[in-house]
Amino acid sequence: MAKILVVDDELEIANLIAEVASDYNHTVFVALNGNQAFEICMREKPQLVISDISMPGLDGYGLTQKIKADPELSGLKLVLMTAGFFRPELVEGIYDGFIKKPFEIEEIEVLLEDTFPLKTHSSRPSLEKIEYLSQSR
Repeated sequence: MAKILVVDDELEIANLIAEVASDYNHTVFVALNGNQAFEICMREKPQLVISDISMPGLDGYGLTQKIKADPELSGLKLVLMTAGFFRPELVEGIYDGFIKKPFEIEEIEVLLEDTFPLKTHSSRPSLEKIEYLSQSR
């Protein structure tokens, strides 16, 4: 079971991705902005971060740069997503994938299966495995 962090200021989108990842028996953390996400990364050391780009405060580009600059976190896999314009030159060589919004659930499933190929799919989500940073404060 892997640790996955989902970062999006739109809670509905974060919840959707978190539910899919939880359905694969992963432990999922949700953050609503880049600063919360970095705190979770430092505390939990997830194997995968799926982050929106357009967020208030520390955006997805800044979060990617901050994570990859930290020696303790630099090895984790980072997938960015946006409905807007993607500027890969801002994170050249330091991001691992991109998802265009709106996305299909199958895209998230393929990402999870490709990243964690030995993980098995359960029949229903385990929502209790999702931690919301905003609720823990």
